[in-house]
Amino acid sequence: RLQFMLVNASQVCDEWIQTLQTTLAILYQKSPIFSQEFLRVCMMDGTFTTMPMTENTKCRDVIRYMCKKHGLNNETEWGLLEIWDHPGLPGGLSERKLPNEELLLDQTTLGWEQAARKRYGLVSLVPLNAFKLVLRKVTSLLPQARTKKEQHLEFCQALADLREGRFTVPDKTEIFELAALAIFKDLHEGMTEEEQEEELLLEEGQLTAQLHHYLPNHWFKALETKRIAVQKQQLSDWDAMIVYSFNELTRSELVENESMTQVRRIVQAFRMETELNSVAATRMFIERVRLAPLCFSAQFVAEMWSVDKILKVLLVINYGGLHIYRLGPNPLLLSTFDFNTLVSWQSMNDMLIINIIYSTKMSAEKRREKLRFLTRESVHMKTLLSKYAEAVLADLIKRMKQRELQAQQEAEDDDD
Repeated sequence: RLQFMLVNASQVCDEWIQTLQTTLAILYQKSPIFSQEFLRVCMMDGTFTTMPMTENTKCRDVIRYMCKKHGLNNETEWGLLEIWDHPGLPGGLSERKLPNEELLLDQTTLGWEQAARKRYGLVSLVPLNAFKLVLRKVTSLLPQARTKKEQHLEFCQALADLREGRFTVPDKTEIFELAALAIFKDLHEGMTEEEQEEELLLEEGQLTAQLHHYLPNHWFKALETKRIAVQKQQLSDWDAMIVYSFNELTRSELVENESMTQVRRIVQAFRMETELNSVAATRMFIERVRLAPLCFSAQFVAEMWSVDKILKVLLVINYGGLHIYRLGPNPLLLSTFDFNTLVSWQSMNDMLIINIIYSTKMSAEKRREKLRFLTRESVHMKTLLSKYAEAVLADLIKRMKQRELQAQQEAEDDDD
């Protein structure tokens, strides 16, 4: 009798599960989790804009709407990213740049619906920011002059890249120098014209409570497990490094040498041309952050073809060149090729072919190789590489002219 009751109960459970699954399928289109008529697009300054959406709304339509509404130039350099709170996108990623022709309703939002129901089940359990759209600069190219709002958004993006760990650099000194530039910008923006004319001097201990606004989040997370005394000492050391960098960058004479950091090179070049103010500090901050592989960059998932295997990779293109990452929640950098290494590039159907010349650590002899990537965005990637190559060449010519002018001035000073 007990066995009969258990079997009967099991059948009832199976019937209930089948009924619930059928009901879910029936109500799926009628009870969407996400709006079918409006989109919420987040900005890098923490604000958001709600815009109407139809079944024909494409990614490029959203970017055009946002740029027009907020007075942003360089429409082609902005991108729309979908960001998930878990690595559920292809390749184990948690963010993806939407192709310009992607339909927001029938492709992007539908993907969210399926992922949300699979992960959270009930509508009420889906967190507010589990899936979101973010407007970000995906290149550091500037075909047109930036508007004030555009530069503000770029700075917010650069600071977020620094704090969230996308900006990586072998020497931590540059992080303290960037923090110093951001602090200089914030201090100057809060001053009157009379106060700005006075020389600004920073002293140790003034900014200890504000350090988390300017330094990487994972630094502070790592501190949480340490003793209170160790935490205080570490914060004091970071504060001292920022104060030193602040006073060096804003007051001291910067002499060019081989060991000079990228930040110092940029500040030195700016100080030769313009007065150091909040606008200049903003531009210098953006200028340095954009050089890092994962910052202000276009990212593409592609298949890298070789003689013996096919490997799915994340390709990143920016001012620093072409960067190849292994796919995953935390992409692993495999190789970087700057524009001294990249010789030529072409697209054939859905294949991007890149010619490189490089030398290994073991041998000074240079080798020539062909890299082949299968991707539907090969034409766009080819165009992007060409634009960056032109920008790098233009900057190189500009620096050479600056050095020639500086050498002439030094020669004239010696004659006097």
